[in-house]
Amino acid sequence: MRVIGKYIVDGVRYMVWDEAESMTPGARGIAMLLSSRDGVGADYLISVSASGDITAYDRNGEMRETDSVMRMVALHGSGSAISGVRIDYVEVRLTDSFARKIEDASESMRVAV
Repeated sequence: MRVIGKYIVDGVRYMVWDEAESMTPGARGIAMLLSSRDGVGADYLISVSASGDITAYDRNGEMRETDSVMRMVALHGSGSAISGVRIDYVEVRLTDSFARKIEDASESMRVAV
């Protein structure tokens, strides 16, 4: 099982992926994870590397430029109220089966390229 933080700021849903636990999925895996139908539903995945680098992806798995809210969510996390911005937190637990589906989707994309 993998635990991921889901943060909601002004109605926008962000998931934070800690690369210290495992590599960020590929575009298809991200799209599956963020899907409201097939996954857990979020607008962006924010990946944080072991060195603290932050990368953001949209629902299609495409890399996006990080903004100040994304950096705030990635760095400050749950229950924070920073500069008057409220951050709500939901803990999401991915089953091993779903985590494998994300990995398989990512792998199939890498092989197809």
